[in-house]
Amino acid sequence: MISFSKFGNYGRLGNQLFQYAFLRITARRLGTQFFCPKWDGDDIFNLDDEGERASEPSGIIHHFDPHPKAGFTSEALSIGDHTEIQGFFQSEKYYSDKGLVREWYKFNNEIVTEVEKLYGDILQRDCVSFSLRLDTDYGNTREYFPLYPLSFYKKSLSVIYPQGPILVFSDRPDLAREFLRHLEGYELIFVDNLNGPQQLYLMTRCRANVITNSTFAWWGAWLNAHPGKIVVVPTAWCRPGVPNPVEDILCDDWVKLPGTHPILDHFQVWRIRHPIATVNRLLSRFQK
Repeated sequence: MISFSKFGNYGRLGNQLFQYAFLRITARRLGTQFFCPKWDGDDIFNLDDEGERASEPSGIIHHFDPHPKAGFTSEALSIGDHTEIQGFFQSEKYYSDKGLVREWYKFNNEIVTEVEKLYGDILQRDCVSFSLRLDTDYGNTREYFPLYPLSFYKKSLSVIYPQGPILVFSDRPDLAREFLRHLEGYELIFVDNLNGPQQLYLMTRCRANVITNSTFAWWGAWLNAHPGKIVVVPTAWCRPGVPNPVEDILCDDWVKLPGTHPILDHFQVWRIRHPIATVNRLLSRFQK
């Protein structure tokens, strides 16, 4: 058995999609069952995992945690049976059968029906999507994950050539409207009437996805099955100079555009320019 008993303690839905996929694909490789607690994905997707998923962990004698590596690490491919795992596992390189993972993450009919009812007509107009992660927990991690400038999104337009509306997804639609106010000549539709799973499904229905460092948006792009799909991402997922960057989270066939300055956006420069935030973050580590 492969177990992830602390599943749910390592981020929200975007992170959990990486973790569940790694857990289940590893159990398949070993020909054994896996365990994870109930999670949001049980209600969002048609996982059909009853025959593979145990109701509780048993026989665990090993432990694997790749910390501080959140992306790909080859050691994770040699995990043996009877292992308890924890971590992030953020890379498609773990998936020996990508089509199988996409089958697991088929949205349930309720989500599909509701989104098609609200956006079906709009989706006939060659939609593309922008993803902007602007607030909530992001403010606590900006030391590692920068806010990409408007120029990144403007440069992406020369790659995706939008012919219809741009659907804008953000955790703060109010800030997104302000952020994109100078993007003139395009029809912007701010998606603020859907819940998280519905937004994720809508992302998968666009012809192109422009994303930054959001695992939620990563999955919206990765699960997109449009035959002519284009995904645009920043060249780097993290700030320049960050210790232990997320390795191999960006897919090879995605278009990568520069989004950060090698000096002004550097990890150490950010720390110097934000001394209070840096001290508070360091103190919080000792309090854990």
